[in-house]
Amino acid sequence: MNRAKGQEAGAIEIYTDQNNFFLRGCHETFEDKTLFYGGIGKNGVWIIERKSGENPELIAHFQETIVFHVKFSASYCRLSSWQDFWRKDANTVRFPFIDTASVQFRKGHPGWKNIIGGEGIHYIFNLQKQLLKIETNSRNREDVMFYDANGDYVGGLELHIGSNQFFLKLCKPPTHEHRGSYQGANGKNGVWSIKRKSGESPELVAQFNGIEKFTIQLSSYCTTASWRDYWEKDAFFLKFNPGPQRFGIGNTGEVCTGLSAGWQGVQTSVTFPVYSETVLAVGCKNDDTLTLNRGSSRVTCKSGTEFTYVTTPACISLGE
Repeated sequence: MNRAKGQEAGAIEIYTDQNNFFLRGCHETFEDKTLFYGGIGKNGVWIIERKSGENPELIAHFQETIVFHVKFSASYCRLSSWQDFWRKDANTVRFPFIDTASVQFRKGHPGWKNIIGGEGIHYIFNLQKQLLKIETNSRNREDVMFYDANGDYVGGLELHIGSNQFFLKLCKPPTHEHRGSYQGANGKNGVWSIKRKSGESPELVAQFNGIEKFTIQLSSYCTTASWRDYWEKDAFFLKFNPGPQRFGIGNTGEVCTGLSAGWQGVQTSVTFPVYSETVLAVGCKNDDTLTLNRGSSRVTCKSGTEFTYVTTPACISLGE
């Protein structure tokens, strides 16, 4: 991770074949690598939370399960200068092993993160839970290709914004007459929001500057014989050709309005509503020796009062 002027503010290296990780700017040598739970880390999605400031932390989730939680301190980091790295805010992220070109994430306006990148780079997102946002300029066309967790191609979208048309790859034959069309603004110099729903009833919804341009129910739209082999699969990777001016991820609009009513005695310091995919720390209302949270201490918002977690949060008396 890099600071705004390009100075490194720490980095994490995850070795899934060895079940350990190394923190640059904290660990001094590779002998300092820390183990995490065995048998996990491949063929799935990692989510990394990085907290800076006086008490920096790093939390790593794999498939919505917390794998490790680091609280940086002089007793944990052997490198004496650790505070010069991990207490600083990180404005840029690089993935040196994804492609020969660098991938840079930048802070954007609330709701999505802006990314600067080039053509041919694979970008990792969870498109089942997040919107894809593409910022366009005066160019006439934007193409995005979708890949599943194994890196297999699972369809693509061509936005022919110079002619108010679009085309779904691996859905219809690749000819001009099979393009769809939309009304109103052509889609230049603004922001497209793309939602790709997989499963038995796949759907693609596209908005431009908050106005819906088209909604496609693929089961009644696609004509190729094998379209289900692609569009029913979840998409976790993106590739652009050519690369857009800027793109990023955004929330789906779903929010959580409160904790589950069945979690008696459980509370959080977070103010509701919160967007889907927000991770909340939960504990017991009576945070003393009379209560104990035997469930997960972190839950992830899905919608309404529905959350995902490893074990149901439960506050009980220590005497029980």
